[in-house]
Amino acid sequence: MVPAETRITELLTLLTGSLPVRLWLKDARGVYVFVNDRMISDFSIAREQWIGSTDEQLFPDLARAHRRNDLAVLSEGQPLRTTDLIERQGNREFALVLRFPVEINGERHLGGLGIDLKNEISGLLELHRVQEQRYRNERLRSLGELASGLVHDLSNNLNAARLRLDVLRSRAQEDNKIRDDIDLVIRSINSAADRVKGVQDFVRAGRDAELQSLDLGILIREALEMVDVVMKSPTVLAGRIQIECTLPESLPMVLGVVDRA
Repeated sequence: MVPAETRITELLTLLTGSLPVRLWLKDARGVYVFVNDRMISDFSIAREQWIGSTDEQLFPDLARAHRRNDLAVLSEGQPLRTTDLIERQGNREFALVLRFPVEINGERHLGGLGIDLKNEISGLLELHRVQEQRYRNERLRSLGELASGLVHDLSNNLNAARLRLDVLRSRAQEDNKIRDDIDLVIRSINSAADRVKGVQDFVRAGRDAELQSLDLGILIREALEMVDVVMKSPTVLAGRIQIECTLPESLPMVLGVVDRA
């Protein structure tokens, strides 16, 4: 008569031969009494080397942690799910391991099921990389919008100062010293404006133009504010040009792109 353990081994081999998971069975001493084909192929260890060996003999560096989990299942008689560090073919990887008690002929054995987490971990790392890139892009976009607003305001202030100086220069027709001083300030403002425009061009180059919902009334008022200095200042053209603007109480929102250059 074929011994019961032999029949169990043959049955396990038949049932687990094609499963894409690692299966093993140990006795209470931690000696392997069964491994499926996946264990053999994944670790490149022959069945004859598995059977009768322990983790201390096969994986001495990791055996202590594995044995601790094995003993917890054997003593408590309850399944235990862990993420174990394993070593196969010279590499260390993580595997999801389910340990469970098995009674055979009145003796407690330890069954194990292992699932390779290499693909799952690679997927999580890729997801983390994508999220990090998305967060970085969002942060750069926010910084770009902040810089664009600051540059726009600074550019308007420089333009207003330059227009005011042009008016003062036109008044200082007979005072060359004042005209020279004003010309120096205007050159400084022009230099600063060029630097601001360089930053503005850089910020704009890093962003794709996106359609936005725009309030025409606000845009028109902003345009009028930009020439407010000229309209209110006495110049050689004073009295010759008059700008009037009458806006309805509300204008419809439109889709467009605002160029703050």
